[in-house]
Amino acid sequence: MMSHGTSPKKLKQCTLDDLFNKGSTPGHKATMQDSFKRDDKDIKVTDSQPILDNKLSESDDLEEKRIQMDEDLTDSQSSLKTLHDTAFCIDNTNEIEDILEEQQMREHPSTSSPQPSSSDSKLINAVQSYFDVQEENDDESQHSNSYPIEKMHRAPTPWSEEKLFPNTNKEHYIMFTLPDGYDPGKDDMLPKPSSGNFIDCWDENHVKMPCSIQSECVVEKQLKERWEVIQNALISNIKSPQELEVAILRYNYRYRNVWRFDGLRKFFDNMMEVEYQSFFTSLLPKIALLALRLPYLCNQPIPLLKKGKNRSISFSQEQIACLLANAFFCTFPRRNTMKQNMEYSNYPSINFTSLYQNVNHCSQEKLKCLIHYFKRVTTKMPNGTITFQRQCLDKFPVWQTSMKTLSNFYCSSAGTIEDNGAGFLEVDFANKKIGGGVLTRGCVQEEIRFVICPELLISRLFTECLEKEECLIVKGFERFSAYSGYASTFLWKGDFQDKTVRNSWGRHVSQLSCIDAMVVSNYKNQFQQQNIIRELNKAYCGFHDHLQQDAGYLPAVCSGNWGCGAFGGDHQLKALIQMMACAEANRDLCYFTFKDKRLAKELCEMHKFLTSHFIIICQLMNLLEQFYEDGLAQCKAEHCKQNKAKQCRAHQMTLFDYIYQHCTKE
Repeated sequence: MMSHGTSPKKLKQCTLDDLFNKGSTPGHKATMQDSFKRDDKDIKVTDSQPILDNKLSESDDLEEKRIQMDEDLTDSQSSLKTLHDTAFCIDNTNEIEDILEEQQMREHPSTSSPQPSSSDSKLINAVQSYFDVQEENDDESQHSNSYPIEKMHRAPTPWSEEKLFPNTNKEHYIMFTLPDGYDPGKDDMLPKPSSGNFIDCWDENHVKMPCSIQSECVVEKQLKERWEVIQNALISNIKSPQELEVAILRYNYRYRNVWRFDGLRKFFDNMMEVEYQSFFTSLLPKIALLALRLPYLCNQPIPLLKKGKNRSISFSQEQIACLLANAFFCTFPRRNTMKQNMEYSNYPSINFTSLYQNVNHCSQEKLKCLIHYFKRVTTKMPNGTITFQRQCLDKFPVWQTSMKTLSNFYCSSAGTIEDNGAGFLEVDFANKKIGGGVLTRGCVQEEIRFVICPELLISRLFTECLEKEECLIVKGFERFSAYSGYASTFLWKGDFQDKTVRNSWGRHVSQLSCIDAMVVSNYKNQFQQQNIIRELNKAYCGFHDHLQQDAGYLPAVCSGNWGCGAFGGDHQLKALIQMMACAEANRDLCYFTFKDKRLAKELCEMHKFLTSHFIIICQLMNLLEQFYEDGLAQCKAEHCKQNKAKQCRAHQMTLFDYIYQHCTKE
């Protein structure tokens, strides 16, 4: 049901303007006065036993396991590098070698250093200057078999992405008024919201907004308009975490005996007094004002990114901040239960209630990241734009017949995707519900990325659970926090100034591909052909760019141990799958092994071996099939009765050992 031109009641908004001494014109000023201008301070957190979460996410059990993830593989047998002649490898005659060398130069021309167009040279120079400052020297010498990272393409590339940013159409929804061009010299000018009054759209294809006149809530056995109750609650003078709880429960009345706020209370209990007072007297009212500007900043219906549909949504950073402020106050209707067959059961949670429950260390550090984000955006609103693209493919390479060789490969045990991947297509080791356990107990690769770059969180509002042929690609997001540690050692380390350059649309040249790996419950089964093809297709979907036809200009993929750890994936197999997917997607691969020097050496040596012998993808597929049938058969059955990964790994030949044995060295 849709009614056009419906404007939520302005009486309460006027009260807001009076209360905060703000003008009512949205979207034109980037600076909000911050009355507590001081340095951020770390908040001391004491450990305590976490309470049980409500069952808000089907991935909680998995995320619980992921906190103890990334154990090193038990030592396998020494690498068997003696190469035996077999009938498998094709006869590499001079003719075949010439053909493959020509094909490699044609498909992966990055070594020939294509020249950028003059229109892009200024932006590219700015990016290069950024890399000169940002890139760290590895604590180990770069492996001689690793392709130089500085030779790999990064965005912006010589092709002009801005030409591919069309007007709003059925596949790309732009939620703001299209700018004439981003001017970095005018950082106080924000993209304007779409013109016109708030359009109320309450149906199964759009986000159901809290400011809709269709949204109602029960307050003390009376049915009331939700937005009116929200406005009354948020303009009240909230002075403590207990009063904040009362305000949130006023429009979530049915959960008054269900929701707990132990984590939120602990967070404020451990605050310094000056920080505590500043939050409730200054920062919290600003977050409330930002949230209540929702019908003015986001006045167009927000489409859902549903499964099976290629669709993109572009927001301004101000619009995303407004939506996240509503998530902070838990205002979104119909999003408070993940029970099966409920309306949004196939979507991630978005309201912060589950985070407020948790008293564990990681949740406290996540709250620091999020509060810091709100402090930044309410002090000076960023003026960029961000695009969320759901990509669904119906055509994939025929892996068993592919004649492609592997593309260039850089690998290091030092560095991280988020610190060293600027300008590359960075990989998010995603859950099929985007963000995984970021609002519960999870605190590994995906969850950390989402809290240091909180704008990614808003994808949970409209992105349905990913299917096996789909991914989510985010362009233009900004990083706000520094951090250290991983899982139980994760710590917020203060402010981070993202110096990544922007293009003419105001988008940072940051790209994140969210791809979910399969969960391996039986170690051997991941080597079955159908499961390998599932992972190849998923990675290819995340790496493929259907808009760019010139393969020589695509930025490299920046990834790591995708699908390993608690997901159960074999490190060697998952790395090889990503190499193969990059080759078919015409991209190079930059790979960080998360401090695993042995794995970095193994991957570099294997890549050199495969490329120097012109091993093509169809041959690799045959090798993988043989490994499943022959190599895994060497696993002693008595040690694998329960199909546990550790037991199985300890008594078998590794995948790379098998490849070395069954390929002929010329």
